[in-house]
This record gives sequence, structure tokens and C-alpha cells, in this order.
Amino acid sequence: MKLLAALMLCAGLALVSACGHAPTESRLVVGNGTVLGAQAECSSWYLSTDSGLLYETRGLPSDFQQVGLRVHFALRERNDIASICMRGSMAEIVSITRL
Repeated sequence: MKLLAALMLCAGLALVSACGHAPTESRLVVGNGTVLGAQAECSSWYLSTDSGLLYETRGLPSDFQQVGLRVHFALRERNDIASICMRGSMAEIVSITRL
């Protein structure tokens, strides 16, 4: 009976450790795009990339909060945070310059 309990405990520990999520790497995205303004239901600023992707930005500097502004950017995708706006992927601005 003790042997069975020990085997069950070992099996349980092996399964629990196998169920953990592997850490996700944040991807760095570099390119050109256009600043899009907040929508009626959201107060976020977005970057629409020239390749057609949409990112909800975190911490867009006030100097860049202009609808239609063309920029060159480096963003870090943030899969560990969510938004109530549910438009595009979440991203943190690493660098941004005007074109």
C-alpha cells in the first residue's frame, strides 16, 4: 500500500510539472506605420503597420498622439497583458521617431 501511494505521488508530481506553461518570448517588431486615434469606446492609441498589423500601444508619448502621424517604431509585443478594447495586439513602445 505504501508503494502504491509513493508511485501515485511521483506520478502526480510529474504531471503537475509537465502542465506548466513555457514562458513566452516577447517579440520585437520594427517598422513604419501610422498612428491611429482612440475609438469611441476606448481611450488607447494604436499603431497600424505598413504590413497591415494593428498594435494597441502602451505609453505612446504625447508628442506622437496625432492621428495620421507617420512613424518609424520598435515595439515589444506584450502577450502577458490584456485590454478591454480587444483591437490588435498589445505592445510596448521601445522607440519611436517621426518620418
